[in-house]
Amino acid sequence: MASTTDASGSGSAGSRPQQQVKLQLSTRHPNMTLPENTGPILVDTNLRRYPLSTLVNALLPASSKPSGQNKRIPFDFLINGTLLSGSLAEFMTAHAISTETTLNVEYTPAFIPPERAASFPHDEWVSSVDVLSGASLRGRASGLEAEAEVGMGMGMVVSGAYDGLVRVWDATGRVVAVSERKGEGKGVGSWVKAVKWVDGQRVVAGGRDRENRVRIWKVKPGTLEAGGEGRTMELQVEGSGHEDTIMGLDVDKGGNKILSGSVDRKIGLWSTDLGSAPAYQGDGAKVGSEKDAKRLKRANSKSGVLPLHMAPLLMLSGHSDHVPAVRFEAKYEDVAYSASLDGTVKMWNLARSGGAGPTDTRSIGEPLLSLAGLNGLSLLAAGTTTGQIVLVDPRASAATIRVMTLRGHANMVAGLAPDPASQNRFVSGGYDGLVKVWDVRSKEKSVVSIERECMKGLKGTPAGGEGVKVFGVAWDREVGIVAGGEDKKVEIHR
Repeated sequence: MASTTDASGSGSAGSRPQQQVKLQLSTRHPNMTLPENTGPILVDTNLRRYPLSTLVNALLPASSKPSGQNKRIPFDFLINGTLLSGSLAEFMTAHAISTETTLNVEYTPAFIPPERAASFPHDEWVSSVDVLSGASLRGRASGLEAEAEVGMGMGMVVSGAYDGLVRVWDATGRVVAVSERKGEGKGVGSWVKAVKWVDGQRVVAGGRDRENRVRIWKVKPGTLEAGGEGRTMELQVEGSGHEDTIMGLDVDKGGNKILSGSVDRKIGLWSTDLGSAPAYQGDGAKVGSEKDAKRLKRANSKSGVLPLHMAPLLMLSGHSDHVPAVRFEAKYEDVAYSASLDGTVKMWNLARSGGAGPTDTRSIGEPLLSLAGLNGLSLLAAGTTTGQIVLVDPRASAATIRVMTLRGHANMVAGLAPDPASQNRFVSGGYDGLVKVWDVRSKEKSVVSIERECMKGLKGTPAGGEGVKVFGVAWDREVGIVAGGEDKKVEIHR
């Protein structure tokens, strides 16, 4: 049986003796295990993460160090599934754990705070961002064809802005494609509120304009290869059905369907298959036959012929206020979620004919602005107008609806996105100008807080977030954390 190791160190003469506790260290990373004879270790209870990390590094065999280097590996520590954010003594007091107990402590490589890598300036506020890369869901679903066809390198960022334009950027910050401005007229301007990659060559956008349409744009490989800043993308299809501003969009994992949420309190379901999408029969834009549809599909938007004009597959009603966020369920293609300013998260069965009402409603009690799926945990993260983030269990069998409430933003939480490398982490963007990384195993505070570059030199955050608001966030394994906001920039941290 392994003996107990004393790693506490000795105090100076006359100093107050520290309380001690035994730790049994373990990890789920097979290449970072301690020697088999490492038994319980006696440590002072005032130790925090950094000295504990130093201790583990001292015990690790040299073969566990990355690439044979002798560099220190930063570690985080989990006790009973909760990240240690203070001292051992503080944790034990909070959880009523005696010093007579041997603590089973799991160590795992720490999350390294990202650094600012790039900044892409816009002419107006940036409302929404999304990423396409070889590591992204869209990139994988496209079979990495995008990389070969458009030379996307590290990745492509699509942004929607309040100037009514959709832009595609490469990793160097160069605009490689830009849409036309649509839907202006009769005293009504236009702005884009939401953008998403559909596949390796297409993006979908929606927002506020005279027509309130969902639009699918094709990013031509030739446009990207040539660089051609300012060249327009090809508008392939417009979808009519919403009666007011489109606030949120999502695309299913196969790139076959689109969800939209709107100020009109409705959720739209749309097809991305131009050959089978239902024709819109209003406003004189009939598409009568399959032959007509194919003709319009081939037509160039500059020729004066309208692009294909489609109707929604479904238009769902059930919310009593604006619907800023919609999400497809990752595991079941016919299940979707919506978050509304009415303070509810609703579940929808998209397979029901006729667009019946929601199958379930989770009442949060606070107006909601954003929604992200934490798929590995079967949870939803919902951002509120009060700055809180609520973790919701949408399953019918859930004993508790509101699993956890995370506090840290001083203003509305407008954007949420999961960490592609960890089921436990996600990123949020708020009207307080902060981008925060959260770990659900740390219930007290965010693990990282990133200020916008425009906040440097400011004495405190403006009460209403004037000039610093973050409107949209995305997280990609290759590109990093991408955020757009009121400072008219897309910022990337990795």
